[in-house]
Amino acid sequence: MHLAPAGTCTSPLDCGTSFPETGQWTPVSVAGVVPSACLTWFQAAQACALSGKRLLRNGEWQQAVAGTPDPGSADDGSTTCATHGLLPVNTGSRSSCKSSWGALDMVGNVRMG
Repeated sequence: MHLAPAGTCTSPLDCGTSFPETGQWTPVSVAGVVPSACLTWFQAAQACALSGKRLLRNGEWQQAVAGTPDPGSADDGSTTCATHGLLPVNTGSRSSCKSSWGALDMVGNVRMG
C-alpha cells in the first residue's frame, strides 16, 4: 500500500480506481493495480488494523527498501522505479524496482504533494 499526504486529492475521483468510496482500503500491494493514494496515516493504520496488520515502523521500512535502485530523473518509463512520471503506474510493473529483499515498488510511483 502506498501512502500520500492528506489533501493531495480532493475527491475519490482524483485518486483513481483504487480509492474505494466506502473508505475500506485493503492494505496489500496488488500486482497490476494502480496503488492507493490520498490516505492519511490514520486511514492507513485503520486499514491495516482491520486486516490484522500494522504499518511498518521507520526502521522496518528502511530495511525493506535497502538496495532498491533509485534512478532519480533517469526513469526509463518501463523497468526502473517510477520516479519521474505525472501519474502512478501499476504495482509490480517495473521489474528493476526491487529491493535486496525482493520488495517491489519501494521507491517512487505515488507523487508526494
